Amino acid sequence: MFRNKYLTFLLTFVFFTSALFGNASFASAYEAGVYYTGEHDDQDAELVNHYFDIYWGWDVDYMTSHVDDITASDLYEADFNDFVYISGHGWKDPCRIPIYENNFWGFDYDEPLYVLEDDAEHDDGNENNFIVYDDEWERYLYETNTRWGNDEEDGNSVEDLEWAVLAACSQLSYDYGNYKDWALAMCGEARMHSIWGYPNTAPSGSKDYDVMLDFVLDLQDGESIYKSWENANIDNEWYEWAGVYHTANKWDCLWGFGDVEPDTDKNDEVNINYRWYGGFNNVYPASVQTSSKVLKNQYSEINVKTAIPEYPEELKPLLVKNEKLPDNQLAKDYAKMNVAKADFKIRHDGARSYRDGSKLFEIYDSGAIRYHTVSEAVYGELSKDPDDEQISEAGDDGSISENCNDNESVSSQVYDDEEISFDKEEAIAQAREFISSIGGMPSDALAEPEIFVEKEVELNFDGGQENERIVEYGIVFRHDYDLPIRGQGDYIRVSINNNGVDSFFKHWSEPIGLAKKSQSIVPPETILEEIEKNVHKYVKLDQSVDITNMQLVYYSQYRNKKQTTLYPAWEIEFDRGYKIYVDAFTGKIID
Repeated sequence: MFRNKYLTFLLTFVFFTSALFGNASFASAYEAGVYYTGEHDDQDAELVNHYFDIYWGWDVDYMTSHVDDITASDLYEADFNDFVYISGHGWKDPCRIPIYENNFWGFDYDEPLYVLEDDAEHDDGNENNFIVYDDEWERYLYETNTRWGNDEEDGNSVEDLEWAVLAACSQLSYDYGNYKDWALAMCGEARMHSIWGYPNTAPSGSKDYDVMLDFVLDLQDGESIYKSWENANIDNEWYEWAGVYHTANKWDCLWGFGDVEPDTDKNDEVNINYRWYGGFNNVYPASVQTSSKVLKNQYSEINVKTAIPEYPEELKPLLVKNEKLPDNQLAKDYAKMNVAKADFKIRHDGARSYRDGSKLFEIYDSGAIRYHTVSEAVYGELSKDPDDEQISEAGDDGSISENCNDNESVSSQVYDDEEISFDKEEAIAQAREFISSIGGMPSDALAEPEIFVEKEVELNFDGGQENERIVEYGIVFRHDYDLPIRGQGDYIRVSINNNGVDSFFKHWSEPIGLAKKSQSIVPPETILEEIEKNVHKYVKLDQSVDITNMQLVYYSQYRNKKQTTLYPAWEIEFDRGYKIYVDAFTGKIID
């Protein structure tokens, strides 16, 4: 169900590759912590562990609640690593990551990882005893302010965590201000560089696996951590992602794969930015004020805040066909690229990838194409941790060997990240003009696109006004058909910043008719029972979430899947835009 066969093949391949190239005996100077704290699928964490450990030769502290008894102290003390990945559930109010324990009866909630404690919770009204602690780990939390990088030895920090990814819900929430809590955790004696995660719902099941696979492969290609996180989420149709970072470290790559700026000095002024991506309000349907139904399982309370839709008793699948053109023609038309002069490789998902300087163009057998700009400054460049004696370099197979280049400034980055100088209407016009220049807008596209926006704000810890600035628009066009065509494919996305088109994706099937045979539709009440029972296997829900919309659609598969038939599915939309799809013929959640 969760790519077990693929992962077995991958690990077998990596083992023999490592043996052939001598990577198995290599000792890395770099350290990573990978922790799965949830109660279901931990294959995203397992994937990250194997890339850092086996592919790249890092020393990895890997713990999963499936087999390990993880405590909050394990995560507080994880800052001896260079990179930390924490995957599991997340709660927004207060900001915390619940840690689950696997016992004889199954998974039970054990204790939370709080990023910060509210001082008021420790005030018992007695001036002589102002601070009251429930236990020792809470005392540790309060006294350190959960700032990673505070441990010192002979006046020097012995902990030097650079980057963290929090694959958990709401840890970088804008609405609840959680991003500021984690930003404070970056202000230790040895300052962290950046933290990446989600403002609302985080993916799970196969989705977080796909996101992390794209993420580590982009890192391996020399892309910055910021752009790798952005691309990995948006390319998997997970539009709500976020990050906090010291401005000087925004364009860091991972050690061994590109440029890394030094830590900012603990005595310097704190200059941290928060960046997040989400939709304009018209992207998210308005919910009703009261719940028509409440779904409960041991992990979440799900409020059904939408009317139960009417539906036909039967439907026929939709038949489609896809355009098939030679690679050289597609690359010329869409990316102004000569494939004969480009670097070529086959990606993990089967895409034929062509790279020419800052241009990256990928073609799938399904007919999907993807283009985005990358940094020439980091392409092929390597970096080292100035605190480490043994340095590592990425080989063609992704393994690590010796002899890295020194740190260099990333001021030569090709990205222009200034505030957008035009509004969303102009962004739509630019997207339409671009699509017209590469073959034209499909005749069955909806007139009104979905509009997403990437924003940035400089943090103010003194309570002053924080001014948002828009740095990128994402314009998404979808099919105009009797029944909406949704899912993981069949749309056009154009990302636009001050430089023009930064990235482009197109997967567009042409409907050619209906199948001959109709099948019965599973009613929405039964679909909600499936959601109540099994949704936690596919998405890391917060303690309380809302279902804001429910509709029948034709489901389009992931971009690397060839398809000639689209089957009906129930689209279940949660607050802030996350969608689950349930097969309308079988009543089972589509992974």
